[in-house]
Amino acid sequence: LYFDKLEYLDKLERYDEALKFCEKIIEINPKYKWSYYKKLEYLDKLNRYDEALLNCDKIIEIDPKNILSYKDKIKYLDLLKRYD
Repeated sequence: LYFDKLEYLDKLERYDEALKFCEKIIEINPKYKWSYYKKLEYLDKLNRYDEALLNCDKIIEIDPKNILSYKDKIKYLDLLKRYD
């Protein structure tokens, strides 16, 4: 049900609203990793890379075996030109 609303908002390109909805889902269940993946998607669409990087860390904390999260983190480090 939640993701149906996100899909609807996505189709309308209402990314700020979709992001806020993701945050509400996270408030309800902070361990539900798919909410963080969707949040990452909207942060990316909004070019909010600093926040996306922090979100990657949260995904890694919840699911440390998911290699794609590390790939995403590298992507945002590169976009932010953080090479240290």
